[in-house]
Amino acid sequence: MKNLAYSFRAAIAAPILLAAAACSNGEMTAHDQTVIYQEAPEFLEAWVAARAAGDGAVLRPMYTDQTGFVWVQDGRVFYDSADDAAASLDFASTGGYTPDLKLTEPKFKALSKNAASVWSEYTETLTIGADTVIETKGIFTGVLIKEDGQWKFMQAQFGALPSDLAVEAPAEPVAEATAPPAEESVPVP
Repeated sequence: MKNLAYSFRAAIAAPILLAAAACSNGEMTAHDQTVIYQEAPEFLEAWVAARAAGDGAVLRPMYTDQTGFVWVQDGRVFYDSADDAAASLDFASTGGYTPDLKLTEPKFKALSKNAASVWSEYTETLTIGADTVIETKGIFTGVLIKEDGQWKFMQAQFGALPSDLAVEAPAEPVAEATAPPAEESVPVP
């Protein structure tokens, strides 16, 4: 009877141990993906709001201190440290201009249990004083990582679309070409 009880316990414990082993070796479960697809968009919304408010105290912990942090704008590295990235937004709020960033339906991809990528078209308007408005459009991409239970930017890039990639109206269809009539051959005498 004891052997039967041990066998029963082992049969019940085996799937639990296998699930725990799968989680511990870095494989993503469906639950992990669900969490990422809920938390990453929430993080991005909070970042956009804090950025618009120029709230450096909220922004600073949204960037990782890990080696590899980089912030790129139009092909140039603007910031290679979390402190510099957050300080620039502090400067914006105290320097008299307000950034207004709109992301168009951001897309997310779970990369691992603690990492996700994000990409979106963006429009950013900088209002300087009462009379000057500068607007840029392009593509925003980023890599988010989860550290100590909090999402943070590891990398990000803003890139304006080159003018040769601008969306144009489709060209008018070309009429179907017809072959010229074949020349008749005339027998040579």
